[in-house]
Amino acid sequence: MDVLANGHSKRSDPGILTKTIVPSPVIRWILHARIRQSSLNDVVFVGDDFIHVKQVKRGGQLDHVISKCDFSAHIRAAKVFSIDPNPPEDALFGFKDEDEDLRLTKQSHPPQLLVLTLSSDEILFLYLEEASPGKLRFVHQAAPVASMERTLFQPGEHLAIDPHSRALAVAANEREVVLYSAKDVDAIKQGLHSGNPTWHPVRAQRLVPVDGVIQHMDFLILDAKDHDHVILLLIVIENRRMKALYIDWHGSSDLHQAQLHPSQAIDVVKAVSSLLIPLISAGFLLITGGQIKLYRNLLSGPPVATLFESSPVETPYPGASPLQPGWVGWCKPRRTRSIQQELDTIYLMREDGLVFMLAVQSNGTIIMSNAGDAKCHAGVAFASLGDDRDPDILAFVGDMSNGSVVSIGHWSTPIRITELSRHDTMAMQPMATLSNWASCTDLLVSSLPYSSGRSTRSRDSIFVTSGRQPYGAVTELRRGLEARLSAYIELEDLRGTVGAWVLPNITTGSVLILLSMPTTTRLYDYDLETGEVSELYHVSAQTFDFSERTLAADILQNSHLVQVTKRGVNVGSTMSASFEDRICHQCEGSKSCIAAAIEPILNMVVVVRDMGTRHSLAALVHYAEDGAVTNAELHGDLRQLGKSILLDSEVLTMATTVIRQVAYVLVVDVDAMMQLYIYAVGKPGTDETPQKTDRHDSPGGKTFACDHTALLQPIRSTGESNSEKLLAIYGMRDGRITAIEVTTGAEPAFGEGFTWALGLSTVRLARNSNEPSVVYATTGQDLFTLTWDGVSSQSLSIKSVWVSDKARPYLAQGPIAAISRMPSSTYMTSAESSADLADSLVMISPEEVWIASVDPSIATVPRQVSVSGSPTRLIYAEQHRALVCASVCTSVRAFPSDMPHAMPEARRQIWTAIDFIPADRDASSFTFKMQPGERVYALLEWTMTKEDGKRYSFVLVGGSYTKQSGRVKGRIAFLQPTIKNWEVVDVREGRSSTFDGPVYALALYDPMTYIACAGSEVIVSTFSVEESKWNTAGASCLLASPGTSITVDKDLVHIATLQDALVTFRIRKNADGKYTLTPENQSPRVEQSLGHVVANMIPPSEGHAPVSVNVLSTKDRRIVGTENSPIFNIMESSTPRVVFDATLPASLTRLRVSRTRPRWRTTLPVGLSADSVVGVATDGSVVGMTIINYPLWRQLFWLQRLCEWSEKLSPHSCDRAGYSVHGEDFDGKDISLPVGLTQDGEDELVLNVARELSGSERHLHIDGNVLARVLSHGGVQVVNDLLHEIAARNDRAGQWITRNLEREMGAVEELVRKLEVLLNGWL
Repeated sequence: MDVLANGHSKRSDPGILTKTIVPSPVIRWILHARIRQSSLNDVVFVGDDFIHVKQVKRGGQLDHVISKCDFSAHIRAAKVFSIDPNPPEDALFGFKDEDEDLRLTKQSHPPQLLVLTLSSDEILFLYLEEASPGKLRFVHQAAPVASMERTLFQPGEHLAIDPHSRALAVAANEREVVLYSAKDVDAIKQGLHSGNPTWHPVRAQRLVPVDGVIQHMDFLILDAKDHDHVILLLIVIENRRMKALYIDWHGSSDLHQAQLHPSQAIDVVKAVSSLLIPLISAGFLLITGGQIKLYRNLLSGPPVATLFESSPVETPYPGASPLQPGWVGWCKPRRTRSIQQELDTIYLMREDGLVFMLAVQSNGTIIMSNAGDAKCHAGVAFASLGDDRDPDILAFVGDMSNGSVVSIGHWSTPIRITELSRHDTMAMQPMATLSNWASCTDLLVSSLPYSSGRSTRSRDSIFVTSGRQPYGAVTELRRGLEARLSAYIELEDLRGTVGAWVLPNITTGSVLILLSMPTTTRLYDYDLETGEVSELYHVSAQTFDFSERTLAADILQNSHLVQVTKRGVNVGSTMSASFEDRICHQCEGSKSCIAAAIEPILNMVVVVRDMGTRHSLAALVHYAEDGAVTNAELHGDLRQLGKSILLDSEVLTMATTVIRQVAYVLVVDVDAMMQLYIYAVGKPGTDETPQKTDRHDSPGGKTFACDHTALLQPIRSTGESNSEKLLAIYGMRDGRITAIEVTTGAEPAFGEGFTWALGLSTVRLARNSNEPSVVYATTGQDLFTLTWDGVSSQSLSIKSVWVSDKARPYLAQGPIAAISRMPSSTYMTSAESSADLADSLVMISPEEVWIASVDPSIATVPRQVSVSGSPTRLIYAEQHRALVCASVCTSVRAFPSDMPHAMPEARRQIWTAIDFIPADRDASSFTFKMQPGERVYALLEWTMTKEDGKRYSFVLVGGSYTKQSGRVKGRIAFLQPTIKNWEVVDVREGRSSTFDGPVYALALYDPMTYIACAGSEVIVSTFSVEESKWNTAGASCLLASPGTSITVDKDLVHIATLQDALVTFRIRKNADGKYTLTPENQSPRVEQSLGHVVANMIPPSEGHAPVSVNVLSTKDRRIVGTENSPIFNIMESSTPRVVFDATLPASLTRLRVSRTRPRWRTTLPVGLSADSVVGVATDGSVVGMTIINYPLWRQLFWLQRLCEWSEKLSPHSCDRAGYSVHGEDFDGKDISLPVGLTQDGEDELVLNVARELSGSERHLHIDGNVLARVLSHGGVQVVNDLLHEIAARNDRAGQWITRNLEREMGAVEELVRKLEVLLNGWL
């Protein structure tokens, strides 16, 4: 057992589970790649370790298709390989948008492959295939890349593909180039059709060493007459000179015939070239800084260089950098083959966002024109997504700013456009926004109050600082379904809305927006072509009753409009139908309608009437004159189906749904009882009594306060028919929902129920008659979709919905008063653009009507509020109800010249601005500007309460300033904001404290004492109320290096240092009122720390004192936990024990304790720490962390090993897992480690552990990203398959599972349930 003790630590030690909860938005490449079929216009976004496939729709909308993030390696380069490089003119790009939504047709191969080089030394060829109807999966073929000892010589950093798909080339940063010859088209098609997993398109390879540092590599474009010639061009730097060399061979010959030609000097290195652009006739452009050179005649000797002199274009933001903006990206738009042979059309992107078009003719003439301003900090990811029939569609991802999809030119139309000038026609038009909130330097986790009222949110929100000036912002990161606004309508007095319905105006082709107020009804006509809105009144809409609140409204299947009010039911063929074409089914005498529902598919209206002493239920059906339920003109009648049913108690709410022409009506009464009625539509006048269930007690008894209910049908797969179950959902006043399963067979009955907490206020439910499988729920500012798989009442799926507007990224989601749907496309034929609005979600906010399309996939939905500069620090000032953000601002300003009578000199100036942003508002209410040269490193809110009860709130700003002598000193400025109407309208700077070193960290010890790290000095200061000033409260302490963050945990002060360890002090108050900092311990193993938090940990066992853990992030991507053991003897000194040590994909710059878990997510009763931790990396990714106890760690440790050994779950890393059982590994060590999925298991197995994972603390890390693959691939079933798969192997793991297979499979279901709770515990 000695090996075990060195392997995974003691059995009482906890582990740490980490999972990326917000993926990084950073995109490195955008590739226009049709990797499904030629008729689908796909684009692939490639990140550091993931890819997203999206479909380009008409209008530039990008619809998400699928993602892949199981590479377990970094993507080093990406390109597109065309299987048939010379298709007919219309074969590859001749698609029509109308056909894009059709199901994929069977075809043997995709037209293109995505090619990736990975840090695992392999090259991947990927495409998509339809595994089953509607289900896509990635298919890949891998080819090895030669492994080198030095990273500089490892091929993979550069990737080039021959435009005729005859060859590929992979190169290292220096020296090594690998040539690959591709198989012919027929062989590739046959290989793809065979489905052989070991097949790949590479025919042969050859390693060719070159001299120098490789800057660029690409294949040249040759004339058609030289079609068999293959030329690979490399730009290298050798001996401080830039050289061009090329390797050529004939495509029909063997790679051994490839010849490396001597390099030819083309320039003296003064700056590194940024872009290499191949041109027709073997020419190329080489761009260095702002210089563009055209090179030709490379094959006949030294290339002839022509310098292109372009007219200078001033940058829109000259203060952003002391240097001139350089060129960062290029792309070639799609052109016809005849134009491509005569002219190179190139879009060039400058790093300040300006886009230019270059036209390079075959004779060397270059014409440049300004294409527009992309309004972003441009990065290298830049691509053209259109074809030659439509305008140029350009996509670019911002570097520390959002990116965009824009169009240049007009979409094809049968009408000739003559009103626009050429300038207007070719103007850049934004079409979509590509969100990017990197880079992030600070993180805030807070439950901000609502914009109206003082109540807080139901859970914490995550805010990060993102971007840089002029696109710096505070970004709120939200996860859920994105509701992208297609349009919005500004209307007055919407706060009192209690219901909304959107109906088609068949007469004009517009839509009618009917809003129900507490006592009246309002009606608006929305013109889809012009976007104009006009309010309608009774004189022009006589079908509707405006004097009463509307209970329900819809359009029947026979195209008649129906409205139900307190007075009765109104039916009309149009909104302004004549008397003959209207039916008014009024309530008699003192009777009134109190609830109603409409089922258009049955032309049915169900109402609950107040009869005076009792309530009654009635179903009305619109019949034609012959008694049939048909699509007849309104010459029939609205007749009651059977007799009215007297109810036993007063009704609170009701809901309906239809299955197989049978209507189900659910009624909930004031006695907390529920009852189901079943109506079968028959002949009018029949006295058939509807079937009903017994009254059923509500789960909460008399405390069951339900105002809204809905009947939800299960989601049905294609071809599946299951109508035996319904789910009754009840929205309660305390923010909860209850779901009860209802059986609809021969004997309908209520089943078991389950309750979730959604929010803190009344839950409203809404279901559209055309969506029987979706219910929308709102509570406070939260909006959800509820769907059900039909398994049980507990299997209800709850997903958050977040409204976003790309034109207004700051839009805050306020309370949603009502929800409806736009009419289907059947009724919306008046305008071509209106088809995009069909079936869209309609939401009524306090000030606007929102029309949005809901993305079906979970995604990050950012909300961004602009700040003055490049944000660096962020806090939430609770007393001011405002976000406080410090940002660095730059600008060019005119200063008087030192020379007499000279013109003012333009100089770049840097200063810090402090923005005060009210909660849920769209802009800063006040900006305080610091002095030029001051830097801010720390922000802290401090509130002082005097004896008379008056409170004075300040914001402490810690940073540095530079004296005239050049010495850098520290300063804490005390800012006192002035508040008016809950907004900061002014800020007054009070006294400031100065220190010898910069103030990097601030923390409050008590309401009158703060602790500061000024350089390497730790200072404690106390405020004296009598003297109204801050005094140093005791001697300062010196650290070995500057302190970067402070955390106060009772009487312990933890300080992370810049160069050394985490230092812990114990703070004590002396008899004289002074404070003493006594060094408690320090961790020598944790260096280069970035941030830390203190998280409460589970006690080792019952009866033990609670302990906490210092969680630290470091610059080398580690997360280290050191235990704060309780010390009962003051004289006792202890070295903090390292509890866990994990390596993450990126370094986390900030850590925060959070409670971001949604209220409806269940928690495990045991096994988890009390605190959940989140951290943010500079690339914008957010990682969630939770500490788990030993038994749970043991189960998840073995489950992760199974995932890593599975070719299905880890297709690119299963043969190089860090833990192995395949014999000896000279680079690893045999260690005995736990195995088994059961909670009480104690078995161990000898595993070969890679050297980088040695150390007991490193085994305690559970990677939630790997375990998430279990849930995405089928949950319980995929784990059972893994067990059988590994049991069939002839190794130690297979033999152990074979002996314990039955026990292991018995533990799978419970473990997967725990896993789902764990991995969904943050957002």
